[in-house]
Amino acid sequence: TMEDQRADQVALGAAEAVIDQLGPDDQVAVTDGQRGFLLPMTQVKDKKAIDAKIEAGNLGDPVSYFPFLEQAGKALLATDAPLKHIVVLGDGDAVEPALRVGGDVQGLLEGLLAQNVTTSTVAVDVHNQQAYMAYMADIARWGGGRFYQSNNPSQVPELFLKESLVSLRPWFEQENFFPKVTATGDLLNGVPLSAFPQLGGYVVTTPKAAAEVYFTTPKQDPLLAAWSYGIGRSVAWTSDSNGQW
Repeated sequence: TMEDQRADQVALGAAEAVIDQLGPDDQVAVTDGQRGFLLPMTQVKDKKAIDAKIEAGNLGDPVSYFPFLEQAGKALLATDAPLKHIVVLGDGDAVEPALRVGGDVQGLLEGLLAQNVTTSTVAVDVHNQQAYMAYMADIARWGGGRFYQSNNPSQVPELFLKESLVSLRPWFEQENFFPKVTATGDLLNGVPLSAFPQLGGYVVTTPKAAAEVYFTTPKQDPLLAAWSYGIGRSVAWTSDSNGQW
């Protein structure tokens, strides 16, 4: 139907929006829900070519999510990426796996999670069936990811982007590093900038647009930042203050 075609375009557009957030060192794959991979696991170097493949695709309405989750898991395990993540977009009506039709989804996802492959879901409640949404929530729980629900397909791109921003990067980095000075100012008066102690980790954040970032990490994440707040100033330190890092 025309409504199905519109929903497909929304979904494919959401996939393109997520891929736009990826860098050339990232890899991505997209399944079509009917035959297999619409886009096989690909290094994100030529985004125009990737978008063209996605735009030429047709999406299906699977009876079971199992074969596509299995394909996604195998493709991710074959990569050497440090972060491996699946996002399932669906309406939740493929509930047959609970009866072992197509395969054991729970067992599959829990097995992938044990191998550091996580799974989140973006659920669109087009059937107004709470059982379908509960199944999508279960998938995210079994996969150690997050569950998003909407009654409006037009919110799918927003939810996809929200999930990608959360999942594409770990919450924290735990590796030894030395801070790098990226700005100077009165905040650093009395701080010996010629030598820093080695730190063991930090919480991954992004700086506010108006923030002055004084120290960064080797991955260009902010370590010490400050910005104006009213007539005063607010300061953020993303590493440890208790000795762990």
